[in-house]
Amino acid sequence: MAEKITMKDMLANLPQKTDVDTVVGRDASGNPVYIKKSDLAQVVAELIGTIANNSTSWHKIVDISSNYSSVTIFGSSYTYQNQVPAFLHIFCGIYSDGKALINIEKLSKTSINNNYGVKVKYKKEDGHIQVWLYGSFNFLTSRKLNIVDEEPDEDAIDVNLNA
Repeated sequence: MAEKITMKDMLANLPQKTDVDTVVGRDASGNPVYIKKSDLAQVVAELIGTIANNSTSWHKIVDISSNYSSVTIFGSSYTYQNQVPAFLHIFCGIYSDGKALINIEKLSKTSINNNYGVKVKYKKEDGHIQVWLYGSFNFLTSRKLNIVDEEPDEDAIDVNLNA
């Protein structure tokens, strides 16, 4: 009688590598499958979210208004080649009572030129958060976001990225 070999046993006997062309796994039904590394990267990117824009202009990058809603954004933004990029972490969340929290941090230590560098503005009111960014960007996000080319509202608050 043939010995039954489980996926777990089979994987336990494979050598670990740091670079591969394909990855072995199981589908939703538990059947063994493989996926190319490039296809897996696409699947992961869709799960975690990525946003990018190469236009140095204003973009609304966050617009949330429902309770229990949040988004985390992490990545770099830049304007012109002679300006330093800003490495940013942005968190926006709305709690069950409608109160909103926004945290915008520049993680890089370089100074941003106030005239020509990256700019961020936000507006928080009545359980609604909006964030605008001036510059090009490459971000990872905790969920899919709809980016809109749009100037900030006149009463949006400037974020001092050099504070």
